[in-house]
Parts: sequence; C-alpha cells; structure tokens
Amino acid sequence: VLQTTPATLIACENINLYGNFDLTSAIVTTNPGATITYYTDAALTIPIASPTIYASLPGVVYAKVVSNFGCIKSSIITLQTTPSPRVNATNFNGSFCDDNFDGIINVNLNTISQQIVPNSGNFNIRYYANQADANTGNNNTLPTNWSYNTNTTIYIRVDSNNNCPPAISPLTFSIGNKINLI
Repeated sequence: VLQTTPATLIACENINLYGNFDLTSAIVTTNPGATITYYTDAALTIPIASPTIYASLPGVVYAKVVSNFGCIKSSIITLQTTPSPRVNATNFNGSFCDDNFDGIINVNLNTISQQIVPNSGNFNIRYYANQADANTGNNNTLPTNWSYNTNTTIYIRVDSNNNCPPAISPLTFSIGNKINLI
C-alpha cells in the first residue's frame, strides 16, 4: 500500500521574500523505490523543472508519488520562509557631533541597530572593531555604549535564530563639522 504524508519545508527568505527550496528533501513517502515528481498545481499538470533549487514565495507545491507497482498518490508540500537578517546602511548617517567638546563621541549602538536592521528585535546584533572578528562572529565585540575620537569604521553582524546566514556590513562613523561660535 502506497502511503503519502504532507510535508513542510522552511527556507530563509531573500530580499524579494522568496525562499530557495530543495523539494527533494521533503519526506512525502517512506515507500522504498517510489518515484516522486513535483508540480505547481494540484492537478499535477505543471511540473517543476528544477526541484532541488526551487525559488518560491511561501505557498504550496504538490508531489506525485508513484510506487514500484504503479500506484499513484499525491501529497502537498507547504513552503514557508523565515526572515533573514539584513542591514540597510542607507538609513545610517554616521556623522555625530562632539556636543561637550571633549574630543570623544559617545554612541549607544542599540539606537543604531533600530535604524538599520529591519525587525531588529528578532535578531542577535553585535558590533566589531574589525571585519575578521565580524566574519567569525567571535566574542570580541564592542560594548553597547561605545565611543570614538577619530573617523572610524566598525562592523555590524546580524545573526538569526533560524540558521539563516548572517548579515555583515561596515559602518563608518565620523566627527561632524565644528561650528565656530562668535
């Protein structure tokens, strides 16, 4: 007896909200030797040409399962996406003024996170003094209340809790122009 079960696949969403799915990883039957083909429609008339690299918005696709004996059943595969970390540095102006004229600019990096990371509360955000540390995601992080006294570049790393790749971006901080007071 040919048995099929529905399956769900979850992928990280890209900038266009699509996920890249390997439909062949969905377990829709445990029958050995069954042949599985994938379709975009429930009538099983529009085949999916590349099921191992299928890009799609969240939704459903269908699997046609054929046993060694020629029995045919279909199953549904639900496709879900999960948010990927992103850094939108175009929303960032790293020029700050030295308000108390001591030569040191104090920055709360949490306020920067809210400006440049969509849904920042859903991710683990860390700041690094160099790109090598940001790339490895080690514990050499900058403190939340960070300061600088010369133009400098730091790196933000945004990690998800769902195994999506991290987003890493440089952020340039500068000291705003001084205004001469008469």
